[in-house]
Amino acid sequence: MFYRYAAYKGFDTTKRAALSGYQDAAALQKQYAYQAAAAAENAGALSDAARLYTLAEDYQDARAKAEGCSDQYFSAAYETAKQAMAKADYKTAVEALAPISQEYFTAKYADIPEMYQEACYQYANALYADKQPFEALKYYRLIPDYKDVTSKRLKRTVYEIMGTWETSKGVRMEFREDGTCAIDGREYYYSASVYALNLGDRPEELSLAYSIVSNSEKKLTLQHVKQKTYYRMTRVTE
Repeated sequence: MFYRYAAYKGFDTTKRAALSGYQDAAALQKQYAYQAAAAAENAGALSDAARLYTLAEDYQDARAKAEGCSDQYFSAAYETAKQAMAKADYKTAVEALAPISQEYFTAKYADIPEMYQEACYQYANALYADKQPFEALKYYRLIPDYKDVTSKRLKRTVYEIMGTWETSKGVRMEFREDGTCAIDGREYYYSASVYALNLGDRPEELSLAYSIVSNSEKKLTLQHVKQKTYYRMTRVTE
């Protein structure tokens, strides 16, 4: 039976068209979907089984099977996430929903994608507010099209300066997504706000090192706080 599941997992309009020449094509499609769903269920692929049983529509007990497989697959994570969201425990909600397949949902669980995105969004915002911008970035990256993530949240200075920059005299600065950086060959930890770039040898011990004079997608100008030296840099594109 597993071969039927593997074959039907990618069932698309091409395969439907291949069956359309038969007078009983619709019935054959439902039967084929049901058989593949049963194989998927036996293989433990419950999300796929629910999707395939749904495609089988009114064939035998397909609708009940679809709901049953869906409950087995989604219900525990769903209830955990719902309770966590009610308590504003966004970390738990994210962790509960992260392993869930995003390919198919029955109507009962149709709000999982929105719940997951909102949990990621709120958890990222909380991490950023807790001065953990690099941890927050991991979750913003998961939902780039959600709300104002790309238009606002990822426009913060600490994210915009990430990358490699170079002056006309060859001085290089590289700011990485893990919170480390290289300034003219020396390694540091860093953080950044609108006007300040803080550096240090340890992430918990950062101090103001440069003023951020201006920054854009391709240009970055810094002034060394003590030396008063300006560094007018252009983004390096590999």
